[in-house]
Amino acid sequence: MRFYTTCPPSTAYDAQSYPARVSQVARWSEAAGAEGALIYTDNSLVDPWTVAQMMLMETKRFIPMIATQPVYMPPFSVAKRIASLALLTGRKVALNMVAGGFPATFRRSVTIRPMTTAMPGLRSTATSSRPCCAARRSRSAAVSFGSTISG
Repeated sequence: MRFYTTCPPSTAYDAQSYPARVSQVARWSEAAGAEGALIYTDNSLVDPWTVAQMMLMETKRFIPMIATQPVYMPPFSVAKRIASLALLTGRKVALNMVAGGFPATFRRSVTIRPMTTAMPGLRSTATSSRPCCAARRSRSAAVSFGSTISG
């Protein structure tokens, strides 16, 4: 069994203490045997990709699970970020594909359709031998889609 912790939200801390708290949670979680941590995405929070990079730099095996909303970030941009992290760190990330949104903003059809159309392209791009940048990492180093989608 694999388990993930949750990254603290940036809204709960001031700008001076948040980076230290993220680093601390990543190190504690890895020491406790967690596979990684879920990093939320929301308009009120700091960029989850930046937080993931911090976590990767503070740990040895930790896998950040980055929440990704296809309505906000197209598949190519996600694949580019995955490839960049793989190139810079030699590590993989996990994705949490978010189908929902704020009720006042999104209808179900608006959020589900982009997610279902994004997954095949994102998977093939992110797991290719050269996923949208000059990363010379193995295909398995670039991304982990978890147990529901094999890559």
